[in-house]
Amino acid sequence: SRIHSAGHVIDMAVRALKLDWIPGKGYHFPAGPYVEYSGKLDPQHKENLQKDIERIASGVVQENRKTIIVFKENKKTPDGKPARVVMYGDFGIPCGGTHVSNLGEIGKITIRKIKVKGDVIRVSYDVPR
Repeated sequence: SRIHSAGHVIDMAVRALKLDWIPGKGYHFPAGPYVEYSGKLDPQHKENLQKDIERIASGVVQENRKTIIVFKENKKTPDGKPARVVMYGDFGIPCGGTHVSNLGEIGKITIRKIKVKGDVIRVSYDVPR
């Protein structure tokens, strides 16, 4: 749950940086977690961006926002059920995964690398014990 929630914190950092990236898939397991986005990134900016995402993610974790799960009756899943949305303050994302009770439980998030392949930007991260 710490690794999974950390992926959402990275989403929050990407949004805070006002990047025009569209969230895609994520892999939130101990063996090499990452989140992917569609968008553009000048390779010259990768190192600074890596530091910026990590800095903002650290600040979000320190805010220790509570995790709140809501069901949106006006948004339905393909099988007709209300969409499950995970809320961290004013940031919400549809998700059916397992999450921490509050973001302070995540601890440190380290951005290992940012890889660009075409229009796919992969942000790899770690959540040490």
